[in-house]
Amino acid sequence: MNQSDKSLKVRDYMAPSTPITVPWSHDLKEIDKVLEEKKANFVGLVKDNEVVDVVTKDDVEKVKGYPKLAGPGSLGADGEWMVGAAIGTREQDKERLEHLVKAGVNVVILDSSQGNSSYQL
Repeated sequence: MNQSDKSLKVRDYMAPSTPITVPWSHDLKEIDKVLEEKKANFVGLVKDNEVVDVVTKDDVEKVKGYPKLAGPGSLGADGEWMVGAAIGTREQDKERLEHLVKAGVNVVILDSSQGNSSYQL
């Protein structure tokens, strides 16, 4: 929104809204249904009383265009999304790896640059 009056605060022209959330266990069809019903552009995914992700209308539309993204290859045996992350080979990446494992990441990719780095040793 382009506002020429620079004295206005964001709260002066933003419409108040109530956050829309759904349980983490909702699949894309359920999320899409909520987005349509609420006429919303995004919804927060809640797990253990904490928002852990946000899914936008655009996200849902992209997956609709590529249905294999929502297929069994993207979901773990527990029915939840599989998540991957990449880390480097430097010393500080070990701490990131620990956090990723504690968070339940399904796969970790080691990014070893061009293969001629002293950090690979």
